[in-house]
Amino acid sequence: MGKNQSASLHRTLPTLALSALLGVVVMTPAAGCASGADNSGSTGGNAPAEAQQKPASDQQQDSASATDQNTQERAATGADDKSMKDAGNAQGADGIMSQDEALDVALAEVGLTAADVTVTKNALEVDDGIETYDIEFASQTDQFDFTINAKTGAVLERKVEAVSTTSGNVADAIPEDEAKTIAAERAGVPEGSATFTEVKLEQDDGVAVYDITLTDGTTKYECTLDAKSGQVIDFSSEAIQGSAS
Repeated sequence: MGKNQSASLHRTLPTLALSALLGVVVMTPAAGCASGADNSGSTGGNAPAEAQQKPASDQQQDSASATDQNTQERAATGADDKSMKDAGNAQGADGIMSQDEALDVALAEVGLTAADVTVTKNALEVDDGIETYDIEFASQTDQFDFTINAKTGAVLERKVEAVSTTSGNVADAIPEDEAKTIAAERAGVPEGSATFTEVKLEQDDGVAVYDITLTDGTTKYECTLDAKSGQVIDFSSEAIQGSAS
């Protein structure tokens, strides 16, 4: 190789080396930028997903907590309702006394017991906006009619009447005891279990009759007999209000 070629080569090699070095320097930041862009994009893409997942998890926890709280509140409310219901049952519905309690009040007023009378009515009613018990019962000698305040037990009204057992002057009329026996047999009630609240001998359209009313504690019977023959002219029955069937 000639001197001129060798000198030219020595001048060219440094230039090429410098160009190569500059190319590496220039490309390296670019690659770094690209890598940075990719990393940034990757980080930016993941950040919203994490942000979305975290509130969802928190929301599930909040929902579970709210459900537990509602369950506890319902359980507490149910316990309160049960306690109130039990208290109401102990005191009676709306503070109203029972039929037996009302009857005891009426019996105490006249100095009798349940064994002394036959109850013909014991019903809860509303009188002028006030809840009352209308109670009727009879002993062997008297009929009683009471109105009792269903909440306070106060006696609002009391009536006592002698059992009607009057007999007119009717010739050839059968005896009163025989008429009572006929009426009890027609009602299907043993005479010893019947309470007679009315036995009346009278004239009805010129015909002598016995009007007899009796009860067996659950049903009231009304019987009209021909006073001379003892034949049953009319008969009816009615369940007593408030009695157990």
